[in-house]
Amino acid sequence: MSEVCNMSQKRSWGESPMFKLFELLGKKRIINIAYAISQGFSWFNEIKDSIPFLSSKILSSRLKLLQQEGLIVREIENETPVKIRYYLTNLWERVAEKVCEMWKIVW
Repeated sequence: MSEVCNMSQKRSWGESPMFKLFELLGKKRIINIAYAISQGFSWFNEIKDSIPFLSSKILSSRLKLLQQEGLIVREIENETPVKIRYYLTNLWERVAEKVCEMWKIVW
């Protein structure tokens, strides 16, 4: 997270961690999905059902993206049928805190 807010390094805007963060947060339904998980919806169908007009395809791709970026963890429970649960990471908590701080400055 300190890398995200470290503006002392000279980079083009497109290469900066801040740009990458805003680009990620601006993707369709990312914030909705993270909010649903933060409210206790951790199963795929629970998340999907909690967000109106969210397709399985978009949810699946966004969950993969959030997982690749280290913002959520995917946990597989070896039951029959196999169950997959999602959790927010500490990194997401730190990102959300910084975004809220910026929002307070703007408004």
